[in-house]
This record gives sequence, structure tokens and C-alpha cells, in this order.
Amino acid sequence: MSIMHRIHCSRMSPKAGMTLVETLVAISILLVVTTAVMTTAQGSLQATYSSRDQITAFYLAQEANEYIRNTRDTNTLSETNEWNAYLTDCLATTCTVDTSKTPEEGGLEPCVGECKHLRYDATSNQYGYTPVLESQFKRYITLEQPGANINELRVTTNVEWKAGVRERAIVVESLIFNWE
Repeated sequence: MSIMHRIHCSRMSPKAGMTLVETLVAISILLVVTTAVMTTAQGSLQATYSSRDQITAFYLAQEANEYIRNTRDTNTLSETNEWNAYLTDCLATTCTVDTSKTPEEGGLEPCVGECKHLRYDATSNQYGYTPVLESQFKRYITLEQPGANINELRVTTNVEWKAGVRERAIVVESLIFNWE
């Protein structure tokens, strides 16, 4: 065998490997697909956090309304003969609701200036006003007597929070009556 034949046999054919252009195209396609997947994942994660915050805000508002209803029921069943005891301090003003306290302990307090943010206790998984981590949620209620009916109260609970740069809020209203 001659030397020429050996050189010719050891050469690769022109179609045996990828060219630089093909490699760059493959990398570009891979980057586009990866970017699309990451963008979709980021959007899904943001939607999940937004839903979590909205559900938490709704439950915080509902909890405050139930606290007011429970106060009315407790007053009615007690010897005070005032169905709206402890509630009149919040008529036509904003109040905070601390559901960890009874009305006698100051569970309903008028806001002085701006209402305080709720605080979150990670060990008990509860919101309140105890000195733990400040949450993003601010909850306050207003009580009104619609019209001249003194046996009826409109309870309006607002929960506000910040989602990124946007202010969000949920408002829950209910009517309570003197059912005695």
C-alpha cells in the first residue's frame, strides 16, 4: 500500500461531523425553548402566589365578620341585654379586629390614625397583632346602622395588601341583626 492510500483512507467524509453553523442553530433553538419554559414557569409561580394572597385575604376578612357575628351572639345570650355591646365603639369609624382576644380584652379597637398591619406567627400559623413578623395584610372593619333601624348593623371588612407594586384589596360585607 502506498502512503497516498493511507492518507486518503484516514480522511473523514465531508458529511461526517456538524459544521459550526449547524451547532449555532441547534444552540439557538435550545435557548429559545428553555427561555419559553422558564417564562411559563415564572408566570405560573406568580399566579400561584397571587392566588395564595387573595385566598388568605378573603379568609382574614371572613374571620373578622365572624368575630363580629360571634360578639353579637355572645352579647345576646349573656345577661347584658345589649346585643351590640362592644360593637358601638366601631360605629362610623374604622376598627382593627384581633381575633385572639375577646371583646372584653380589647379584640375590637378603633384605629388611631392609620390601622396597623396584621402580624404573622409562623409557629402557630395565625395572624394577629402580637409582636411577631409584620405581614403584608392590613385588616379593618367599619360598622354602620343602615337607615333608622337600630336592630341592624352593616359590617364592612377591608383587607388590603401589596402584590409587587400593585395595591390589592378585598371587601366583605354582611348584615347582622338583633335576633332576640
